[in-house]
Amino acid sequence: MAKRRKAKLKVHRKEFPRVREIISRGQLFYSVDCRKKGTLGKQETYSNLEEALAYAETVGKEQKTSGTESLDITANLRLMALECEKELSAFKKTIRDATTYYVAHLKEDYAKKNSKPLTECLDEFLKDKADSTEKVRSKRTLDELKVLSRRLKNAFPASKVAQLDESDIRALLKKEYSARTKKNIINKANQFFRWTVKKGYRLKNPCEHINIHVPNQDEIVKLSAQEALDLMRKCESDFPELIAYSAVCLFGGLRPNSEALGLTWENIYLNQKVPQIRILASTSKVKETRLFEIEENLVQWLTYYGKGKTGLIVPENLRQLTEALRISLGYKLQDENEKGREWVPDCMRHSYASYWLAKHKDRYKLAEYMGTSLTMIKNHYKNVVSPEESENFWGIIPKPLAEAAELRKKSGKQLDSSLLLTRSRRRQTPVRVAPDAS
Repeated sequence: MAKRRKAKLKVHRKEFPRVREIISRGQLFYSVDCRKKGTLGKQETYSNLEEALAYAETVGKEQKTSGTESLDITANLRLMALECEKELSAFKKTIRDATTYYVAHLKEDYAKKNSKPLTECLDEFLKDKADSTEKVRSKRTLDELKVLSRRLKNAFPASKVAQLDESDIRALLKKEYSARTKKNIINKANQFFRWTVKKGYRLKNPCEHINIHVPNQDEIVKLSAQEALDLMRKCESDFPELIAYSAVCLFGGLRPNSEALGLTWENIYLNQKVPQIRILASTSKVKETRLFEIEENLVQWLTYYGKGKTGLIVPENLRQLTEALRISLGYKLQDENEKGREWVPDCMRHSYASYWLAKHKDRYKLAEYMGTSLTMIKNHYKNVVSPEESENFWGIIPKPLAEAAELRKKSGKQLDSSLLLTRSRRRQTPVRVAPDAS
């Protein structure tokens, strides 16, 4: 009996992985040989040639791009990948998208558990900014960063720096009522959290998507004469450390957060024929030194309460004292006086400009005195102040002098302001005789 010849089996793909025909239990199959020395690659069998060639093409491409590691995928892992891909396809996402998202979540979770305490980071941040030689920061900027540090420490005393998220920062902002204050907090918080990201203490900045809108004010806000009087009387009774600071801002128009902070008693010239104040370029917004004439009532405030004083006119704890002063006057601040009115930044400087212009009607000189442009004066100070209101404002003098004047008035004796000023000067030690040559 003649022997049956075996049918010759074809090889359909010669390059790796090879695809060839095999016979199993009398049926024709197609084997995809993914075996390679040193790998876990196996032989896969298909009943359809097209499926076998498609799989071989896929494995071949993976091997070219990823090397032999792609051959180590087990059947269980491949099945899992196919199942995951099917579930993600309903959301139009890939396994890569899911991996990227979840790994980021794991990194953030790890960072939160292993990050430094917030208090330590804030202390390090302040020291880093204070000691920086690349960018020298002003005392005002450093003070504002210290205020931010206190706020964050008080709000999150036991938190780690990586545990804070956007919702925590937004909750902190709810304690503040002024849009400008919120804006300042976010500006400084951005500096801190960007620094923590750069240092590797957290992965991202929780403030990057928080935007605070500060509405523009078409008209500047000034204090009424009565509000100005209440402020100065409150300083006299409860906050004597703030008398000089409030007086130079209200009756001298100094910028409260720069020029007034750097003003010293040595730069106040009261015993001249024309009393003046010198603003140094280092504290001026426009970086120019200016010397300007001051009003008679300001001379009285500084003379009466400036006896024997030297150095800066502001106390070290200025921020705490000014906040306490405003709260005592009924202004809305933090959690106090919820139904009260808001304190408008620069309202004392605006008051000076408005009342000075009503009294002297000279925009050119006002711009020179305030260290600003004529255009700014023309654009912002359009409010009409009545002569009576202006007189009341410039008539605000220290309470002892006002009481003395009232007594003389009742007794029928006239005592003009120049005599009051002369007598108060006679009682006080002169603050300064003449300007420096510098």
